Amino acid sequence: MMQIELDLVRTLLLHLEAECYGHVITQIILPEWTDDQITYHIWYLGEAGYISVRIHTLPDCTNPLKQRMVYSIDGLNLIGHEFAEDTRCQLRWANIKSIASDLDVDGLRYIRSIASAYIDAHLSRELHVVPDLYQ
Repeated sequence: MMQIELDLVRTLLLHLEAECYGHVITQIILPEWTDDQITYHIWYLGEAGYISVRIHTLPDCTNPLKQRMVYSIDGLNLIGHEFAEDTRCQLRWANIKSIASDLDVDGLRYIRSIASAYIDAHLSRELHVVPDLYQ
């Protein structure tokens, strides 16, 4: 089984946000990632609800006993747009990953929670808001 690479998740979502408006994407080439890694992460993001994607399996041309996945991406769903927005800034993304590393968590749902809490904390500081602990 392939491991989820959070940097690839972020890269894909930012790429799709920029490139997928108004047309279907059927191939993504990112030099630092393999086709298998990209396809797996596309499947994962679809399963997680971050993107709207159709996945099909076809026989592999080089090995008829194997199957390969092909995809058609219609775009980002709301949660995908929110994740892209929350992690767009490289410095913020580095800080979110650092916090996740300190907490020894790497699941996408934890990263989303950390990103949200990180942004909320910075907004509270900037707006001088003191949380009401008795709500």
